[in-house]
Amino acid sequence: MRPLYSGDVSPDARSARLRTTGRILLACGVVLAAIVYAVAASHRATALDDSNALGYTRAMDGQMARLMGHFGVLMMGWDDALASPLGKALSVLAVAGLFAAYFFRVAWVHDEEERERRHDEHRARG
Repeated sequence: MRPLYSGDVSPDARSARLRTTGRILLACGVVLAAIVYAVAASHRATALDDSNALGYTRAMDGQMARLMGHFGVLMMGWDDALASPLGKALSVLAVAGLFAAYFFRVAWVHDEEERERRHDEHRARG
């Protein structure tokens, strides 16, 4: 098995390999996000707790607004959204997207360096 960055690999092949790795990571992230959503949604049963009681969330929001202001209520909303099955799946997808973006960016940098090198060689000849 050849190493990823061996000297005999052309820069174009190296960039293509990096882009392929990014695509694979993105596809795996989409599949993993779907799995996380399915598992989290299947295990999320409506629990009998105070948050299901009529008017509880309004009272909790009022108390949070008195203690921490509007931003505290906003942060509690974000916390609830991220704790939901969709929020968990979107978090997994965002992390996979960041990792894939890293590989796409490195491939782009390699392409730009190769383009500059070819341009410099062409200018030196002509």
